[in-house]
Amino acid sequence: MELGSREEFILRVALHGAEENPATGFPSGSPVATEHPRICALMRADLTGEGFDIERRGDSSGVIALPSDEVGEWGWYITPNKPGTQTLTLRLIAPIPNVDGEFEVETYTRNINVNVSILKVVSDVTKDWAAPLGITVPVIVAAIGALYLRARRNRYKAKHAAATK
Repeated sequence: MELGSREEFILRVALHGAEENPATGFPSGSPVATEHPRICALMRADLTGEGFDIERRGDSSGVIALPSDEVGEWGWYITPNKPGTQTLTLRLIAPIPNVDGEFEVETYTRNINVNVSILKVVSDVTKDWAAPLGITVPVIVAAIGALYLRARRNRYKAKHAAATK
């Protein structure tokens, strides 16, 4: 990931015996990791991490009822705001209705290490400054080079040069 870029993170799950494969249908080129967590018909997924702005896609509660033969899906928009190696924590939670309220059981936890580079920030700064400066940068570089060559030429005289008075 790149600092300041907004990425979409999708989690799909299916109950054992579902006809639909949750690993299919992702955008091409996206990495897909497959695991077998314990899940129930009613689940909630949470994604957290320091150094990230995380926005849940869809219902803010994150609770979905999994159909027996289809796929359940959660999604988040993630924007890293710190460079370096950061960690996202994904948790699957089964909310269990109880007489006294709601009881929750965490069925799965996974830490995901993400390398966040600053390449996008450097690229954006370069684009922002290139337009106002226009041709000024090459002119300044050429002028500095010409001054350096002139100073070097005037400072040193070749040994075979004629002596002048």
